[in-house]
Amino acid sequence: MIATTLVSCTSVASRILLLAAGMVTLLDWISVARPDVRMRRLEFLAKPAIPLLLLGAVLCAPAADRSVEVVAALALVFSCGGDVALMFPDRKGSLFLVGLSSFLVAQLLFAVGFLIQPHGPLLICLATTVAVMAWPALVVLRSVRRSADEVLGPVGVYMTAIAVMAASAVAVGIHDPARRIPAVVGAIAFVASDLLLAINRFVRPLRHEALIVHATYHVALFGLTIGILAIS
Repeated sequence: MIATTLVSCTSVASRILLLAAGMVTLLDWISVARPDVRMRRLEFLAKPAIPLLLLGAVLCAPAADRSVEVVAALALVFSCGGDVALMFPDRKGSLFLVGLSSFLVAQLLFAVGFLIQPHGPLLICLATTVAVMAWPALVVLRSVRRSADEVLGPVGVYMTAIAVMAASAVAVGIHDPARRIPAVVGAIAFVASDLLLAINRFVRPLRHEALIVHATYHVALFGLTIGILAIS
């Protein structure tokens, strides 16, 4: 079904760029697969290249709704900005706030991209999303308050934004499941990726954290991009 969606809603150039993004994604995963042999230069090149290639795929796709395409393109630009900010050493925590702010804007843009489309009951979807996120989010916020109280507010705002984004994707998926499943999968993967990243940073180190976070994040970007292409 996803393959059919891609063929029907993308141009040849979009499909080539999506394929290139997939290949670069594999390189990025290789670069972080072994923490003891982490290939930082490859990661520095590959990770920001992925949202940029997906951005190209969105811009090259034929769009019946150009506003959705523009919003998605901007969301991918801010995702790339967040990637770049979070890759560098950050002893003072300032780059973390820059990356968090960039991803916050990306989440809000993705949410707008979904909400300007026909969608199901948003409040019900939001309540369900909050209920699912509640326990891990509370664990993270409790640890943030103990270890890094100065970022408690920004982290709380970001979690609210990603909950809204995920609920928006699910609401659109309920309205038209056949073509919106990639977006729903992408939104759920984004929530998982960010919660895992926060748990690793503020609660306790996770085994193979880099690979798990990168993999779920890239599933999110591909799902949201394919979903946006199907919608637009």
